[in-house]
Amino acid sequence: MIRLQLSVLFAGAVLLSGCATVGYYSQSVGGHLRVWAKRQDIEMLLQSEKTSDRLKQRLKLVSEIRRFASRELKLPKNYSFRSYVDIRRDSIVYNVVAAPEFSVEPKKWCFPVLGCLAYKGYFNRRRAVAEALKLKRQGYDVAVEGVTAYSTLGWFSDPVLNTFIGRSEDQLAGLIFHELTHQVIYIKNDTTFNESLATAVELTGIERWVRHRRRAPGLAKAYAANKRYEQAFIRFALGYRRRLKQLYARAIPDSEKRRQKKKILAQMQQAYRQLKKGWGGYSGFDAWMAQGVNNARLSTLATYYTHVRSFLNLLAQHQGDMRAFYRAVKRIGALPKEQRDRVLSRLRQNKKVSY
Repeated sequence: MIRLQLSVLFAGAVLLSGCATVGYYSQSVGGHLRVWAKRQDIEMLLQSEKTSDRLKQRLKLVSEIRRFASRELKLPKNYSFRSYVDIRRDSIVYNVVAAPEFSVEPKKWCFPVLGCLAYKGYFNRRRAVAEALKLKRQGYDVAVEGVTAYSTLGWFSDPVLNTFIGRSEDQLAGLIFHELTHQVIYIKNDTTFNESLATAVELTGIERWVRHRRRAPGLAKAYAANKRYEQAFIRFALGYRRRLKQLYARAIPDSEKRRQKKKILAQMQQAYRQLKKGWGGYSGFDAWMAQGVNNARLSTLATYYTHVRSFLNLLAQHQGDMRAFYRAVKRIGALPKEQRDRVLSRLRQNKKVSY
């Protein structure tokens, strides 16, 4: 399962002027506050006779994951993920992603405090679809992605939601590690930096969690298999993104670019079927592929995975010390964007860097 779970929201952003923005910020703040108002303390739910045994089991697991996150990954020890909300649907937010017809770089939306993001989140799916259709009429490739969790960057205490509490143990742990990482480091105007960092901490945390949970039957084996499939799929998909990027850079007529783009995306679907043959029936990416691939959806993968190897190499250079790692990441994040990207490029090659 591809980890595309983040939609960053900030309720204070409602302090904006301009009629064109009031509706959007109103739904963002209102949606978050409605969720926040329904929080139930996990410790109280565990003591309540009204709580089902199944939910109690999952909430106990969340509590253990939460303690592990603070102790082993040095993630914030606060009230986030210590309450629970059932929103009675499968996705908490719907992200709109858009990219030009001949570009694999996402459109950016800019907000106060948060800076510019590579997506626009809606609590209401109908509104998200309407925004996507408007962008499509303007010539963009678009995608509407349902996401199961979001971070308020520490401004509020993020709850556990029914949208993700039923995930497999390693995915549940990874999601919590991912979202808490955004509370440690957030760099304005660089979604790829933020998401790649959170994904790197997520993967590191899952590996450590699996070792910690040696007594959990089959967990390590299942995690290793899923990780292998996910790495193969990400390499596969980003390879096709590179092919499209090279195509769009060519000095040829738009009609020819359009024809070749269609051909490359058709080849990707066929190649995916071949890739799956070596997976013994594993179908974790079928749903993602079935939705159709375009520039927008490939740009989202790049957002989450472009710098992951760089951050993992940086952590290794600090011998797995999370506090030293976060300090180094903050120093890199403070650099101007071009210099920051050069440092990350060198780290991707596992080279020592100065910053």
